[in-house]
Amino acid sequence: MKELDRLCLYATTQYIDTTTGELSLLPKDREFLIRFYKCALVGILLDWLNEGMHYDPLASFTRICDLFNGSDQQEGVIIMGDCKASNKVFSRILESE
Repeated sequence: MKELDRLCLYATTQYIDTTTGELSLLPKDREFLIRFYKCALVGILLDWLNEGMHYDPLASFTRICDLFNGSDQQEGVIIMGDCKASNKVFSRILESE
């Protein structure tokens, strides 16, 4: 469990630093975003494992990203980064397992 947490923390830190590079975030806001995305990613991976790995976690993560950014003629709930960056980070995690 600690290894999963460590991998997800690394991945989300890279993701946040990449997608927010041009924004001036307060350090506490950066840490909050990293923690939020890390928890989401750990949750997706744990659910995927608990469900017997029968669905595509990358597709789930991509859909969450789409919902946050707005797609399918819906307004985004949270505007944050892009899905291509998310997929790249998430794919690295799955490859390292």
